[in-house]
Order: sequence, then C-alpha cells, then structure tokens
Amino acid sequence: RRVALLAGAGGAVREEESAAARLKEADDRLADAAFRAGFDTPEAAAATLLDDAAQRTLQHRIDAWQAEAAAVADRLAETDARDAADRPPAAPE
Repeated sequence: RRVALLAGAGGAVREEESAAARLKEADDRLADAAFRAGFDTPEAAAATLLDDAAQRTLQHRIDAWQAEAAAVADRLAETDARDAADRPPAAPE
C-alpha cells in the first residue's frame, strides 16, 4: 500500500513539475508577444483592452470608414471621375 501511495505521489510531483514548466513557457510567450506589440509588460497590454461598448463603437467607425473607402474607390473607377481628377483644380472667379 505504501509503495502505491509513493508511486502516486511521485507521479503527482512529475505532473506538477511539467505543469509548472508549461506555465513558465506560456508566460514567456505572453511576455514576448506583449513586447513585440510595443508594451513593456503583459499587464500593460491588458490595460489597453476595450470594454464591449467601446469595441462596438470602434467597430462601427471602422465599418463606416470601409464603406466610405469602397464608395470612393467605386466612384474613382468611373471614367468621368478619373478624367475630372486628372484636370487642374477649378479657379473660382
């Protein structure tokens, strides 16, 4: 019985050591990713996260900008718009 308990404890210790090593590797990858993104620490990166409302507001602005960019691209694809863009600016009298 003691042998079985000791074997179980040894297995648990090995699993804990393996988990600790994986946690250390994950922490290292997280710190590296934060640094590559321009942050000093992962905590600094997390502090810049947007709440849901701010995320939605920003997404609406991005969607509007993309729609406007698509409309401008469509308009510039028209021959008369390209021709007008190639002319000198109008001179008011």
